[in-house]
Amino acid sequence: MKTEEYIALGTLITVIASALALVIKQVEQSRCTKIKCCGLQCDRKAPQQNIEENNQENNQENNNNNP
Repeated sequence: MKTEEYIALGTLITVIASALALVIKQVEQSRCTKIKCCGLQCDRKAPQQNIEENNQENNQENNNNNP
């Protein structure tokens, strides 16, 4: 293989790995309990701490919007 082919292959691998990492990050931060993606299916419990924090933030935002 030529050097250019190695660079192109390395770039392709990096792009695919980055895209996969972004999908995994979004799934981890999601509050969804049923996730279906790319033929895979997952039923999970959302972290309770994140739900409580988001509820508190939403309540604060709602209080700020109401005069």
